[in-house]
Amino acid sequence: MYRVENYGFEIGFKVTDCLVYERNVKEGVNMKLSDSLEIMKFICRDVWKVFYGKQMDNLRTNHIGTFVLIENSFKPLVHFSTGKGEADTVRKAAPYLQFPCGLIRGILASLGVDSVVKAELNGKFPSVSFNVQTS
Repeated sequence: MYRVENYGFEIGFKVTDCLVYERNVKEGVNMKLSDSLEIMKFICRDVWKVFYGKQMDNLRTNHIGTFVLIENSFKPLVHFSTGKGEADTVRKAAPYLQFPCGLIRGILASLGVDSVVKAELNGKFPSVSFNVQTS
């Protein structure tokens, strides 16, 4: 496990209660995050907006514990370029995905969901897919 991913995990774990409270106050309802799909929607809508200024672009699931969160233009990588071609840029950008993986994992852990989170740079750079496997 990487140190930066651990930072993301700790921040995600600690900030979850504040974000759930903020959403409940804003919407005037008591949001129950007991369903994995609802938790993923919360991450895609609310958490991503706080950390990256916009909602995630897409959420896919197979309804048996696997989720794919898709960000078509991941903000921290938008201006990232090595000048040596896309393959080199993708290779050097990969470490920048450790923090958001840890963030997602920390939020899920805070809400009682064990998970494995992996990020993939695929398609057109800076498109990122976060693959989340829950148990």
